[in-house]
Amino acid sequence: MKTLAFFVLFLATSLSCTAQPETRTIVDDRYELILPNQPKAVLVLFPGYFETRDNIKIEAKKIVDHAVGADVAVLLMAFNQHLYLTKTEKQDLSDWITEALGGIGDVPFYLGGFSSGGNVALLLSNHMAETKDGKQPSGVFVVDSPVDIERLYLAAQNDIRRNVNGGAVSEGRMIISTMDAALGTPTDSLHNYEAQSPYLFSKHNTHNVAALKNIKVRLYTEPALDWQQTNRQRTYEDLNAFMLENLSKDLKKAGFKHVDFITTENKGYRVNGGHRHPHSWSIVDAKDLLEWMLKEK
Repeated sequence: MKTLAFFVLFLATSLSCTAQPETRTIVDDRYELILPNQPKAVLVLFPGYFETRDNIKIEAKKIVDHAVGADVAVLLMAFNQHLYLTKTEKQDLSDWITEALGGIGDVPFYLGGFSSGGNVALLLSNHMAETKDGKQPSGVFVVDSPVDIERLYLAAQNDIRRNVNGGAVSEGRMIISTMDAALGTPTDSLHNYEAQSPYLFSKHNTHNVAALKNIKVRLYTEPALDWQQTNRQRTYEDLNAFMLENLSKDLKKAGFKHVDFITTENKGYRVNGGHRHPHSWSIVDAKDLLEWMLKEK
């Protein structure tokens, strides 16, 4: 019996040891790389507007853990507070990623981001695919991202006008102040919004993501209309879900073959605090995401 018990203990220990592959971590001011010994793929993650790379490790822990468990390298980017990218920022990010992943061979390469980080992931993926600069993306995904910054501006105005939630009002004022200073108002300077936004619903313009036509694209969102109405008095047209659904439709009209628009129900909860919020990393099914990444088109 002792021999049997020892064998069972040995087997359990062996299984637990092989459940997560051995990794090493490389930390830089610009990023943190979690690198398995023999990575099968690479996943680059961008934080939301006020998040940091440490927030990704908390709020997107399931994604990071599933990736590492599947021998996928994870690059956590320390790049936030961007709803769009300048030409210089696109080039800098491409160079940073190329540097970080320099020792990794030719494996599938994916980018993803939460909220504004999804805008960054889309625009950077498009830049890399268009210019053939650095590693070439196999796919990109966004998590409830405000891909149309004109509609984001209009939704912010609605939150201020309704004055239902203090946090939403403060965020709305910040968005409008930031956009006014950088781009002008949509009424007076729509061309600036069209030039910078990943998508513009008012003109059905997908030009800024046109180079993604032959790679896989996933758009995650949780509309949670009851929650939005109760807590913000928002309509569907105010939501990122509206932007993402219409982006999906316009991409498919433009001939994109690999676009998934994914809506979820009651999955949006913040890990840090545990409270209900549909605008969260948690709406992504980590296992399904990894299967999508590792499966050929």
